[in-house]
Amino acid sequence: MERENVLQITDRDGWQKEFPLARRIIHIGSASNNDIVLAAEHGSGVATCHLQLIALETAGYRLVNLGDTEIVLEGETLLRLGHHATREVSAGQRIRVGEFTLLFQGNGCVLNPGDASETIGLRVILPERCLSAERSIEGAVIIRNQGSQPSVQFQLLLEGLPPESYYLGAVPLLFPGAEKSVSFRLSHPRSPTFPAGTQRFTVRATAPSAYPGESATVSQMIEIVPFYAHELRLIRVSKE
Repeated sequence: MERENVLQITDRDGWQKEFPLARRIIHIGSASNNDIVLAAEHGSGVATCHLQLIALETAGYRLVNLGDTEIVLEGETLLRLGHHATREVSAGQRIRVGEFTLLFQGNGCVLNPGDASETIGLRVILPERCLSAERSIEGAVIIRNQGSQPSVQFQLLLEGLPPESYYLGAVPLLFPGAEKSVSFRLSHPRSPTFPAGTQRFTVRATAPSAYPGESATVSQMIEIVPFYAHELRLIRVSKE
């Protein structure tokens, strides 16, 4: 029986723990809202949100360094990845992040690829996941024409958040095998009715003319800070 994909974490004192890799996109960092938390009491040198793992369509993951400091991939030679550098990783790969060592184990196949499509490739890069009235979130949607149709006009739709809280850039025409990055921004509408707490949103890609009926989706979780809109009035009360 094949073993599920897991990420084994070893801290500076040799303490180990395994985390299953059953999601399409996984965030790793020192903040408590990450999917895998590398807590400061177990080791230093880890940014709030340091790594992003994106499940590949075939096997393995694409690693994205979201931190300002280098991470090291161990192999026949040491490979250093700087800020925003990416690299494909698979079973048996070791990664050093600050004082932590990460080891991929399993069969290397993606357990939960999500709503994928043979013709539409889709992934999301989201460095930050905390949205407040004072700070918006900047991200990118990577869309790929995996089919054979030329000059395909893709359409992107963001579901799960009100229209006034996000902006999605335009998608250019894509030829077979081509991919483009489309920027997006999440902003707090500064309204007390905007939901607070953990919120899921989904990016959906379609190409109705070229690939009718086909779609691909990627979901993400963000944490929305409550917004308080109080009004204070002073009323003078006369003494009789």
